[in-house]
Amino acid sequence: MANKHPLRKRTRVAPRTNGHPNSAQAETLGEAAARWRFLIESAPDAMLAADEEGKIVLLNAQAERLFGYTRQQLIGKPVEALMPRRFRTRHAQKRAAYLLDARTRPMET
Repeated sequence: MANKHPLRKRTRVAPRTNGHPNSAQAETLGEAAARWRFLIESAPDAMLAADEEGKIVLLNAQAERLFGYTRQQLIGKPVEALMPRRFRTRHAQKRAAYLLDARTRPMET
């Protein structure tokens, strides 16, 4: 019986040729995307991601529960919408400053 668990199957992504994946590569990339979605969804903590403009592009079910909004309500909204008003402007400024010098560093508390 084949194992259907998306994280258990190990696949290799072949290098791209001419800048576009062929059908075998696209299938492997699709499998990788499915495993990524499974990983995000199965995380015990709320997770969300925002683009360079601060717009929410991804969130998991835990984030929906934590914030009390559906994905449809949050995707495309500024991440600052989830913060108390007094922090919104400062956060947007800090996010913009981070993008000028993007590197791994601890978050402020």
